[in-house]
Amino acid sequence: MTSVNTSSTLENNQADASAETSRQAPAQVFQKWQAAPDLGPRMLSQFNEANNAARWTSCGVTELTGIHGQPETQHRSVVMRMSMGTSGSSADDGQHEDYNPGLLAIQATHGHVITRDNYRAIVTALEALDKAMKADPKNMFRDKRETAEAVAKRNDLNRIAREKQEREQKIAAEKHAAAVAKVKALYPWAKQTGSNHANLAANLRTLLAQEFPGIAFRITSDSASMTSSVNVNWQDGPTDEQVNAIASQGQYGHFDGMTDSYNADRDPARDAWRSWMGSAKHVFTYRSIDPAALSVVVDALTARGYSNAQPFERDSARSVACELFKVTALPAGAVLTGIADAADDEDNQATGFARYIKLAFTAPEAPKPEALPSVAATSDSGIQVRMNLAKGGVEIVFPAKPDPVKIAECKSAGFRWSRFGKCWYASATDTKIRAAHRIAGTSPDSDLKRASDEGHRQGAIGMEIACGIA
Repeated sequence: MTSVNTSSTLENNQADASAETSRQAPAQVFQKWQAAPDLGPRMLSQFNEANNAARWTSCGVTELTGIHGQPETQHRSVVMRMSMGTSGSSADDGQHEDYNPGLLAIQATHGHVITRDNYRAIVTALEALDKAMKADPKNMFRDKRETAEAVAKRNDLNRIAREKQEREQKIAAEKHAAAVAKVKALYPWAKQTGSNHANLAANLRTLLAQEFPGIAFRITSDSASMTSSVNVNWQDGPTDEQVNAIASQGQYGHFDGMTDSYNADRDPARDAWRSWMGSAKHVFTYRSIDPAALSVVVDALTARGYSNAQPFERDSARSVACELFKVTALPAGAVLTGIADAADDEDNQATGFARYIKLAFTAPEAPKPEALPSVAATSDSGIQVRMNLAKGGVEIVFPAKPDPVKIAECKSAGFRWSRFGKCWYASATDTKIRAAHRIAGTSPDSDLKRASDEGHRQGAIGMEIACGIA
């Protein structure tokens, strides 16, 4: 006869039944708290206070920092708050391992709807959960202590980075001081007694008077909280582009409409210029046109068939006249006589109507600038390099139009062609000056010294490479 262990079989059958039942029973899911319509505001306020306190406690992380092996008193504890998601949106908001089961237990007992009858019991249960989590933080403790070797290594890396930064700052400061010294040598007369914007306005008066003799410039400066400005106004005379090329050197940044912010200008050469000559947050230039001169040009265009019935149409006589004035520089004392046909050749770099029409005017003979023979050098092939201190530049004058190879050299060296001045120009750096002499085949040393000496007397800056066209 075979014996059967009935007790063991019964236990196995009960375990299988229990497992089957657990598989069939749905898991409890946290439901968002809901307030019953008859729940008063004070009752709801008490619930929110208890619920938020439990949530904050469930997300409080204590970090232990410091160095392993040091006394506990030297360690520092920091309480951090981790992301909790949408308030009360799910039981996964918290981080404490007892938080989610605690909420599920409360809802299993009292439900997720807060009523007048159960709100006190729910508040009491939430307060008890909060107290239990504070008494036993469990997984809400983080040991962030380091070894002494790791701390020493990090300190060494920080020291190396700091020393590198200090060296770079020292080199940048030395370069800035050298650049400022060059500007001082070129502009020893610059005003230094007022505010930055006042100094800029005063020094621009002198610079523009030297650059455009006979033109009356009205230059004013103003300041307010966290801003300053310089306004340059004149009638006829040079174009706005010509004046802005000089005046804009004093503006220490620009407004970026894409980011709605003001960005500082980090160019070292311009920064050195502003350090000595003055600066402003905004520099505005405005050129006005004599109404009588404008009327002469409009009448001449009308006689050629341009309509003035709609003055602000692009092809109206007035609009074309304004476009011509925009690109035409008028010398001091110029008298407008009408319009003329523009030369259609490679030297004509104008666009729009100015490509085919130009202003016609008469002007008195301009005073000849003071000769500066001491700052000129001529190569054996007749190419001349001279410093134009009146315009703050250096010029290379060819006996004839340069060949494409020379033109390519000028472009590759960073120079740009100026149709108005018949020159290639670039900023005033030693590299550009030496490049100009290299292109001409002359020696820069004696000219650079003489130019520096002459610069003390006339106060000039900048450089140009002028290509004379025979």
